[in-house]
Amino acid sequence: MEKKSVAQDIRDLANRLEKIAEGDMDDLGLGDHGKELDRDEPAYNPDAKGDKFSLINQIAKILDSRTNPNPIDTITTRDGSEIKITMDQAANIKRLLSRETVNFTDREEKEAFRKDIETKVGLVPFLDTTDGKSMMNLYVQKYMSDTTKMAIQNKRSGMPE
Repeated sequence: MEKKSVAQDIRDLANRLEKIAEGDMDDLGLGDHGKELDRDEPAYNPDAKGDKFSLINQIAKILDSRTNPNPIDTITTRDGSEIKITMDQAANIKRLLSRETVNFTDREEKEAFRKDIETKVGLVPFLDTTDGKSMMNLYVQKYMSDTTKMAIQNKRSGMPE
């Protein structure tokens, strides 16, 4: 019996694994039963919605229009209200919406913020603030948990998560 090389052993193993992936154990004898459930979860995307409403797109259009002779200065909420917004307010809201999340809790809080500001009742308090710092303070006060605050402090100090 001739001795196989390591490379040949690896090729043989790859061929056997390929046969398994091709069908030997592919459906575990279930046929097509439950095939509709065999899908990977999509990556998290807070902007993916069935409807076409997008506050972040409206804010981007407002900011893009800043050099136009007639810049866009209103935003339409999900409940149909048209609200005046300045370029600074739009930039600060965009900054809050697009900031990097530090943990799962932060992602949930950011999603709650996004949903709230899609309505007039949720957006107006942020537009009533005087500057970006007070807008951020309102966000922290209303949405940010102690867990998220601690994670942000740890990230700033260079501690591992």
